[in-house]
Amino acid sequence: MARFAGIGFGGASLAVFGTLARLAAPEERGELFALAYVVGYLAFSIPSVVAGFAATSAGLRPTTVVYAIVVAALSASALALEAMQSRTRRRPAQ
Repeated sequence: MARFAGIGFGGASLAVFGTLARLAAPEERGELFALAYVVGYLAFSIPSVVAGFAATSAGLRPTTVVYAIVVAALSASALALEAMQSRTRRRPAQ
């Protein structure tokens, strides 16, 4: 399972850095890439640290269930937002 997560993260990183490289001026790319790395590492580390503290006090099983529910809820909301945006983009301007 971790291999699939790594493949997903690698593909997403490649797409993000490719987009940022096209958007940023050459003298700004280093700072922008550093910021993207910081955000990426924080996005992975903060939930892990919080889950570690929660597992210590509540136990591993309840922490895992709550973590999975939060991930599923975030995924469902991202999917719903994308569907709403794609519908808005398809509507002709009046």
